[in-house]
Amino acid sequence: MSPTQTKNSSQDLLQAQVDLWHHALGFVKSMALKCAMELQIPNTIQHHGGAMTPSELAAKIGLHPSKLPRLRRLMRVLTVSGIFAVHESTTADKESVYVLTPTTCLLVSDEVKSNLFPILSLMLDSTVLSPFFGMNSWFLDEHSTSLFKKAHGLTFWEMADKNDSYNQSINNAMVSDSNFLMDIILRECGDVFLGINSLIDVAGGHGGAASAIAKAFPQMKCTVLDLPHVVEEAPTDDHVSFISGDMFKYIPPADALFLKWVFHDWGDEDCVKILKKCKEAIPPREAGGKVIIVDMVVGSGPNEIVTRETQVFFDLFIMFLEGIEREEFEWKNIFMQAGFSEYKIISMLGDMFTASLLHFARGRGHTNWVPQSSLLRTSEPVGHGAPTQTPPRFAKLDFATYDGTEDPLNWLNQREQFFRGQRTLVSERTWLASYHLRGAAQTWYYALEQDEGSMPHWERFRELCLLRFGPPIRGSRLAELGRLPFTSTVQAFADRFQALACHASGVTAQQRADLFVGALSDHIRMDVELRGPQDLQTAMHYARALRVVLQLRRALHARPRLPATLLPGGCRLHSGGRRRRRPGRPRCREGV
Repeated sequence: MSPTQTKNSSQDLLQAQVDLWHHALGFVKSMALKCAMELQIPNTIQHHGGAMTPSELAAKIGLHPSKLPRLRRLMRVLTVSGIFAVHESTTADKESVYVLTPTTCLLVSDEVKSNLFPILSLMLDSTVLSPFFGMNSWFLDEHSTSLFKKAHGLTFWEMADKNDSYNQSINNAMVSDSNFLMDIILRECGDVFLGINSLIDVAGGHGGAASAIAKAFPQMKCTVLDLPHVVEEAPTDDHVSFISGDMFKYIPPADALFLKWVFHDWGDEDCVKILKKCKEAIPPREAGGKVIIVDMVVGSGPNEIVTRETQVFFDLFIMFLEGIEREEFEWKNIFMQAGFSEYKIISMLGDMFTASLLHFARGRGHTNWVPQSSLLRTSEPVGHGAPTQTPPRFAKLDFATYDGTEDPLNWLNQREQFFRGQRTLVSERTWLASYHLRGAAQTWYYALEQDEGSMPHWERFRELCLLRFGPPIRGSRLAELGRLPFTSTVQAFADRFQALACHASGVTAQQRADLFVGALSDHIRMDVELRGPQDLQTAMHYARALRVVLQLRRALHARPRLPATLLPGGCRLHSGGRRRRRPGRPRCREGV
């Protein structure tokens, strides 16, 4: 063997050793994170202005000076891992500075909507981790029980039922996850909840998700269904009601059911039972019934090592309570067994758990099973043969640009039509619209992002665009319509009135008609008022018609008279074509 081959072989062996050590020591990163959380390091740095030296950090969290070198080693693990960041000192007499990253900002308790501290604490709790030390014996054990029960003698849920503090930890973890995730779901996938009058959050715990939905859709009646010991400790919520019950036995009827992180706790057989109860509780698809699930779809999302590893890590982790994370074909199987006719997957979080929102409807009769993905394809299930595939987006639709030189209302409304036709995701709309801005409008948007701190959502973008480039307001829109002067023609006035009326939300159809008619010139207004139009379009039609009639009348009155022509026999031919005889003259006869 040549020296080069020997050297390469040695390098391969050494790299293999590093890989093994890296995997074997992976738990150190988890324990370092757990230690930092329990020492309140993220909160301490946040409350110190977002940056601290090792000495400042040690003093603040109450460490003995002898532990300072160990603290630096702990933080080195967490900074190399990217959990914290460090700004190295350029001089030997100054210490480095630790700062938070977007990752550690999720562990700061001040951030209510994005504080994942409770759920991370539960995942790293010794009761959850210790069962994995006996995983090998659990695999060899012929008895079917969970890792958790083998280690503790109780299932995870039985321990929660018997231990109040443990149950509270679980509920706190679920609420923190709901606060974080629901904000994103409602912002990115809020259309899923449109048109729903009643919703039940199945196994919804203390109502974190249901409360967020109820606040976003005040007209919706939101209810949480969970076990009695959970409901007993649920906080009072003016927007949400609570019902004690068992989802395996009965789910109350509602337009929609919502299940977040529920199905991954149960095996396929139990999931089918839950889904069948769901099907009994919702109305048919034609009446708007649907089941909305938030859970992981293994294999979806970006094809990156971090994403793929996190998915399979979590799948093995959830095995401690006999849970499972499923690939799409596995979801499809349990849906089909439960008797549902279609489903749709909306991928939301590609880089974390690749959580997906699945919603599907109760079908009528038997249909072929056809998955629907908002990002890939849409298909309608059919009774026989293959499904008819329809493209998810139209081939060609122009997206006009806007430069800020005219009222943006028509441009914005055209964009709404484009988004509906192209099935554009809510999260993509502002970006797509801003890309087509030009001139002053483009400059305005650049300043807007700086003011807002990030890209605004579409409704906010629309509102601010109308404020910036729409017609100026001198009081209320109703007063603006009342002050609009009639200066030229009916058509010109109608165009100006309608353009302003489009900005006047809350004005009734009758009010618009009355304001329009009241501003017309008197000779048209009185005739239009007698006809009593009840909406703006009818009023404009009458005004234009009467204007044409008046123009015809004026034309007839202004028609010039032709001079008289003398005919033989003393007759004159006047402008009307009739011949007149002079007095004392004989009658004229044609041809004489």
